[in-house]
Amino acid sequence: MSPGVIDTPWWDKYPEEMKHRTFDQIAASVPLRRIDEGRDYLGFTLDDPSFTAPIFANPFGDEDGEGYSLIGSRPNGRRSD
Repeated sequence: MSPGVIDTPWWDKYPEEMKHRTFDQIAASVPLRRIDEGRDYLGFTLDDPSFTAPIFANPFGDEDGEGYSLIGSRPNGRRSD
């Protein structure tokens, strides 16, 4: 999942050059540096009482289809429980 734009058939009404130029500009401004292709999305949470906060993780398939990159985040601060 990429924040912003997903390459769907809706974009097919634009000329290819314009579409690619637009996608390049948008990809440069989003965290994953790419436009999503509408693939399945997987997310999970790692949580343990020994952690200061849960870790939210999302694996994304590499462009070459050979592996995955793991994007994760966790809230700032310590948990109160």
